[in-house]
Amino acid sequence: MTRALLTVLTAATLTFASTSQAAGLVRAPYVQDVRTDSALIAFRLDASCADATVSYGPADGAQDRTARSTGSGTQHGVRLPALASAKAYRYSVSACGATSAPKTFTTASGPESRRVHFVAMGDFGTGAKDQRAVAAAMTAAKPELWLGLGDNAYQDGTESEFQRNYFEPMAEFISQVPAYLVLGNHDYLTQQGQPQIDAFYMPSNNPRGTERYYSFNWGPVHFVGLDSQCYQGWTTTPECKPAEQKAWLEADLAANAQPWTVVFMHHPPYSTGDHGNNTRLNDLLPIFEAHRVDMVLGGHDHDYERMYPLRGGKVSTADQGG
Repeated sequence: MTRALLTVLTAATLTFASTSQAAGLVRAPYVQDVRTDSALIAFRLDASCADATVSYGPADGAQDRTARSTGSGTQHGVRLPALASAKAYRYSVSACGATSAPKTFTTASGPESRRVHFVAMGDFGTGAKDQRAVAAAMTAAKPELWLGLGDNAYQDGTESEFQRNYFEPMAEFISQVPAYLVLGNHDYLTQQGQPQIDAFYMPSNNPRGTERYYSFNWGPVHFVGLDSQCYQGWTTTPECKPAEQKAWLEADLAANAQPWTVVFMHHPPYSTGDHGNNTRLNDLLPIFEAHRVDMVLGGHDHDYERMYPLRGGKVSTADQGG
């Protein structure tokens, strides 16, 4: 399924009808690609609809503004424009008889902000009760955004697994907090990760215009999401070119003016877990070090680890410029 990023619309491989019909929400609204001045509300219907709208307004005021999808289909992504930075908004969806309960989200803060509150989670997409409990805890924590570190829908990253193991158990959380996801090895097992690409609206600020790796700013932090599966040696998608991603990463970090930098990807370069250190990522480590990346987050090993800052594979101290 192909679709233009940041447009109000969607998707060439969906089944379109010439006229709208009564529809129900099979994928509740979820917040995507939130910026300082806009946000995208995505949702999926069980019938084609040409009259899909999002009503919205400040969380402490009336929902007196409307944004409309410009096409007919079952999958919709509606951009809400002209928002204010770091402000809470309430929204609800209306589409061919389907309606959603009001939800709230907060727009991104700008570089003048001195803090950002985010959460990260990886290897979670089983749909099991533990995942639901963690999602409830993250909702209660009220983060501004969250990072999905890959293996977002077990076992094989199929469309039905994303529905069952991601969208249903995470519905309340993702209706309020925008997700920024990267691909894991399990997500790659179906069409090289295409179901994930189709379902989400990630940034695509790289030369190929792909959503497989990207960067964005939120408050004082520059976030960089990488496709680490691209370095593991068994992917075939033309968008997965390790040398291209590496060159883009170097240019992106060189242009970064934010005081903090966080890189996130599925495979950790260093790990004491079952998978161990991932030497296929060694080419990226000098780039992280040269551009003083503050934090690298990964999943893949199903444990929790944190470590001292490293430089050249060794513990780095402040007087070493680490």
